Amino acid sequence: MGNAEDGAEPIALDGKQMRMDALAESVFEVYVETIRGTGLDITPTAPAAVDERILGRVQSVLGSTFLTFFGITPRERYADVFEQISDFASRFAKDHIFPDGNKRTAVKMALAILAMHGWNVRADDAEEPERNELYQWVQSIVTGRCDAGELAAFLREHAVRLEG
Repeated sequence: MGNAEDGAEPIALDGKQMRMDALAESVFEVYVETIRGTGLDITPTAPAAVDERILGRVQSVLGSTFLTFFGITPRERYADVFEQISDFASRFAKDHIFPDGNKRTAVKMALAILAMHGWNVRADDAEEPERNELYQWVQSIVTGRCDAGELAAFLREHAVRLEG
């Protein structure tokens, strides 16, 4: 549905350290909310108290997706925001930054980042995993059944531009 001409250009956060820091904090908040009530003892419970090694890993995934590397901008690396978000979710889900909840956090953050940039992903979010398109999407990431291009195609197919 989307392409660079209709507002689906990749996101570049170069020179926007405050936005990168806020995005990293959002990842922690989403993670904590995702696993709250699952029985996993979460210490720390607030993003500000997160281990610096974990923070570095989160920032590494975010930076490799949203910042310029070796002079190549995100807009040069990715065809559109859907390809970029698929790369982010793939890296995040596979990196196992947190003890639990990495796939759920990856999906929630991918959808949230797209929404912040004007896109809503409409997919079946059924309780049964076999009918849940988002669950199947993230499982395809971690099992290697799909590559980032196929995942980006899923997002393009299911994305609708938000009004406003």
